[in-house]
Amino acid sequence: MSLIKKYSLDDLVTYVAVVDTGSFSAASIALASRKPAVSKQIARLELALQTRLLNRTTRHLSMTEVGQEVYRHALRMLEETAELELKVARNLGAPSGLLRISTSTVFGNLHLAGLLAGFQARYPEVMVELHLTDRFVSLADEGYDVVLRMSREMPLMTAIARPLARLHYAVVASPGYVERFGAPETLEQLAGHRCITFNQTGAAATWHFGFQGATTSIKVKNTLSINSSESLRVCMLNGCGIALLPTFAVGPDIKRGHALALLTAYQPVGMFGDYLHALYLENRYLAPKVRVFIDYIIEQIGPRAYWDDF
Repeated sequence: MSLIKKYSLDDLVTYVAVVDTGSFSAASIALASRKPAVSKQIARLELALQTRLLNRTTRHLSMTEVGQEVYRHALRMLEETAELELKVARNLGAPSGLLRISTSTVFGNLHLAGLLAGFQARYPEVMVELHLTDRFVSLADEGYDVVLRMSREMPLMTAIARPLARLHYAVVASPGYVERFGAPETLEQLAGHRCITFNQTGAAATWHFGFQGATTSIKVKNTLSINSSESLRVCMLNGCGIALLPTFAVGPDIKRGHALALLTAYQPVGMFGDYLHALYLENRYLAPKVRVFIDYIIEQIGPRAYWDDF
């Protein structure tokens, strides 16, 4: 018991921050503290445990063998503390505080923005700050609580990715385009049509399709290339050509008859991967505001995404 009095839980928090960030300076920024204070806490922890936890050079910081064991133990303690705080928070009242969210521009505009009114009606004590951007943001460095993201390559680093919904894709064109140029019935016919592609340059672009258990690739005539799926959708609806789009972007248009789904015997392989994910930092129990937000989004999207109801 006397050993515990020589250092505090805050010292363990600081030690984990130093290891996670890789330096005393970075840890002081992450903890909103000062570098001398961080150094003092690490020194106090090492003195209390009577062992060196970190190997320090001018350019590198690494854990000793004992330091690795202390790090693992500290993580368990902090997670148990976070779980206790979460249970207490659940008992004390409803989720509250500022919830910072980031997602892509097209998904935010077409779907997430429309779901926020219902979320805040259910959880009025939660303030929402929504940032729409098509670049990958850093949860830790930029202070986001949760990021909704679609990508074939998910740069997780220290984040956990929870699947929220399966993504599907469709080859689509406007009724006006089909009336003027006809509808392709095979991939070979598709190669002769005007196509709008996502961020692909050159006279030809390659689209991939699943068919009868195999993947087939076809080069399409790239008459217009756009780095925004939202703008790509608008151009498709105005008859510029055939597009391969995620159904969360174009499903409602198909349902309303503003777009026609083509080549439905094939399964288009999309550029945003197979799932919509919620990303949040690992080694931390979800704060109530984050937990209820993720649960709400899953509930609203449904087991089969509502935008696929066409």
